[in-house]
Amino acid sequence: MYLAECGTHAIVDAGFWPCHPSERLGAFRVLRSVTSDMLVMWDRGLRDFDMLMEVGQRGEHLVVRLIEYTLTAPALTGYGEVHRLVTTRLDPRVASALELVCADHERWKIELLIDETDTHQRLSERPLRSRKPLGVIQELYGLLIAHDAIRFLRHEAALQHELDPDRLSFVHALEVIRDAIADFQMVRAEEWPRLYQRLLEDIVAGGKLPKRRRRSNPRVVKREMSKWRLKRPEHNRWPKPTRPFCEAVAFS
Repeated sequence: MYLAECGTHAIVDAGFWPCHPSERLGAFRVLRSVTSDMLVMWDRGLRDFDMLMEVGQRGEHLVVRLIEYTLTAPALTGYGEVHRLVTTRLDPRVASALELVCADHERWKIELLIDETDTHQRLSERPLRSRKPLGVIQELYGLLIAHDAIRFLRHEAALQHELDPDRLSFVHALEVIRDAIADFQMVRAEEWPRLYQRLLEDIVAGGKLPKRRRRSNPRVVKREMSKWRLKRPEHNRWPKPTRPFCEAVAFS
């Protein structure tokens, strides 16, 4: 279970449990890292009064505001349906309905974070090297610490060049940092500031990504025992949205 920051993909907190316990147990654990200056967003599958109370004890008020909206772009998942967003951000002058809906839509980026740690960080053919439970936990947290370091450096590089962190490649940053470790080990500590600045420049050089293309996928599955519709041939070539998500939000 991850508590992650949408803009930087930084992992604020994480925990690992056996596959059988409910996700809510993990969600309660990571709430320990929630602070009053955060806007916490979670999926409807985690809705729980006790979770709301737990967040409220960390400086949030517990009055809620209900926002209803629809999507006007046929290619977007959920087109034509009424969507509901519950929030404790009550003042529309501080947080407009559109801003909150678009912020909630950003939650899907946690899938990119999982891809970064599962696919690009681990180069071993086996899932994990350790064959003991404590070794597995140690290795997993080691991967997350390394991920946090990569994300921090990528964010620093983006700030210096006034770029959105999403516009810098994680894979490129990973390769640059890995190659730079030997340089830091071979020089005196007085040279580290110069190497650090060069590292940030190298993360940007050759690492800029084009603007993310608009994508949408139908909520269908191959298995029959599921709440989602069964995947059909027409779902394989789902049309791409013609405008950004935030431009397709309509309120009644």
